[in-house]
Amino acid sequence: MFKDKYISDNEKIVPDESLKRYIKSKMNESTRKEVRHNRFSAVVAVALSLCVVLSVVLVSGGTANKPQLASGVVTAVQSYDDLYNSIYKLYKENQPTLWDYTYSLFSDLRGGGVKGDAAAPESSVDVDLNMSPTEPTDDSATGTVTDGGAGDNSHSETNNQVQGVDEADIVKNDGKYIYSAANGRIRITLANEGNPQLVSTILAAESYEHLHNIFIYEDKLVALLNGSYEGSVTKVKIYNTADKANPKEVTVLSQSGGYNNSRLVGDTLYLLSDYYVHAGNISKDKPEQYVPCTQDGLLATDDISCIGEVKTPSYLVVSAIDVSAADITCTRAILGGAENVYCDTDNLYFTSTKYGNDATETTDIVKLGLSKEEIKVIADGTVPGTPLNQFSMDEYKGNLRIVTTTHKKSQRNQYVWTSETSNGLYVLDEKMEVIGKIDDLARDERVYSVRFTGDIGYFVTFRETDPLFTVDLSDPTAPKILSELKIPGFSEYLHPFGEGLLFGFGKAATATGSTTGLKLSMFNVADPTNVTESHNLPLDADYSEASYNHKAIMVDKDKNIIAFAANDYISYKSRVLVYGYSETEGFTLRREIVIDNKIIDNMRFLWIGEYFYTVGENEILTFNINDFTPVSELNF
Repeated sequence: MFKDKYISDNEKIVPDESLKRYIKSKMNESTRKEVRHNRFSAVVAVALSLCVVLSVVLVSGGTANKPQLASGVVTAVQSYDDLYNSIYKLYKENQPTLWDYTYSLFSDLRGGGVKGDAAAPESSVDVDLNMSPTEPTDDSATGTVTDGGAGDNSHSETNNQVQGVDEADIVKNDGKYIYSAANGRIRITLANEGNPQLVSTILAAESYEHLHNIFIYEDKLVALLNGSYEGSVTKVKIYNTADKANPKEVTVLSQSGGYNNSRLVGDTLYLLSDYYVHAGNISKDKPEQYVPCTQDGLLATDDISCIGEVKTPSYLVVSAIDVSAADITCTRAILGGAENVYCDTDNLYFTSTKYGNDATETTDIVKLGLSKEEIKVIADGTVPGTPLNQFSMDEYKGNLRIVTTTHKKSQRNQYVWTSETSNGLYVLDEKMEVIGKIDDLARDERVYSVRFTGDIGYFVTFRETDPLFTVDLSDPTAPKILSELKIPGFSEYLHPFGEGLLFGFGKAATATGSTTGLKLSMFNVADPTNVTESHNLPLDADYSEASYNHKAIMVDKDKNIIAFAANDYISYKSRVLVYGYSETEGFTLRREIVIDNKIIDNMRFLWIGEYFYTVGENEILTFNINDFTPVSELNF
């Protein structure tokens, strides 16, 4: 029970989901040897640590992963010299002291701290540096591959937030072929009516590259990668897959910075990267050290914007890529950065959090207008608190709705600080001005999930019970709470499940707030003024990638499928679970696949015609979609 209580306490006080996942993974590693210190050395270490943290925050505006963006008037950049002066001035004003550097070195020598990014993608792998991109791999297709017919146009798609806006993922399908990315490779597999056959393998990641995700558009396959040799760069490799057995690389496009996010609207890919400038090492006469670029060269000043006063030497770089023509059509760089991204067919919103003197957060939101020919900054605004993820935002009838949690710290005495939380919902108009709000909700709780459906918004907060708030947004200037359902546990992901039903995936919990494992919930939202939980099902598993990645769960009302992978750290086993739901019987298990001695991440689920496929890094399993009897297994 200690483990459950430990996780529960961390969930209450740590709003960063990636940090939660890191803590959980570290609980399964060997315990490090403790180093004893006397009281004096402990006090000195704490004080020095605070100095180092403060200096890092001052220099970078937080971290390169979570840059801050000042709210204010959008301004154009007049010259590269202007950029240099702004960035270098920021560096000089907040330059670390010799004391900071000395203690930082001392900490490194002691071996303290976590090296690298604790929240690095779990799918990161080492690529065989001895293998050339064109060298055949040992899992290349062999023998004769049957065509399998014209394919069934009836197939599942990626679990996207917005209709008409595709999100990148590690697995895609076109109704005939399955495209899967793992370990730097992309495999093209013929679905073949339930008997999948490997057709070809692309070694997409070369030395010093990491393959993130893929898109498919007609006969084009798009690979999104990071390259770290001689600086961070995001790459897009486009392949022609008209001949699936012999895919051909068409082009390699690149832009400055590490991969942040992407969306595909029609044949236009919008690519986002974070370009951090190491301000202490730049020279005014070398703009390549502080100006972002694409493979065509440095961006012109006309393509760079500043939002208000510069707070961090970090750019968000956004490019529009014509996938059909395999070319970057326009790029916009904004001195600032992005944490959460929401995108529809016309606009893209990104957020960045900054902290006040009382440690309270405010979130700056920037609105970009999207087209293949131009990406332009339309407006920016500010709301209290910080959003959880992309589902915290939604554009509807020209207005942006956003749900945030505010943490306010206060000092009780010389040694004790307290933290209070509250939550709010804000509506911003086309000019990004707040026109409606509900704030100061659910004190001492924080948001765990959000979903908007037209005029109605739902969000879940948690401390010891799970309030599911239902909000009427039909009048954007006067949003109002319609109901508040309190039940044990909380939902980390919400998904509409047909008329009048809302599915929740999350954690069960005791009356005191200690989590006890995964839980499925089905809410009856037919009457938004009286929302109830129709059914719930606690599960004997404590972790799933679906808790923080919506693309790791399939929720399909028409096929009556709820599929995800569940892991148990104590027994060190995993299961693929497929449930159905009916209003009379609740959740019913349709298929369970037990996998011993392995913790599953990077598992995806899809269906094509009459067959259901589970796609892992090294295998594809096939089942009849009607009764889920096993059909075949393909190992890579």
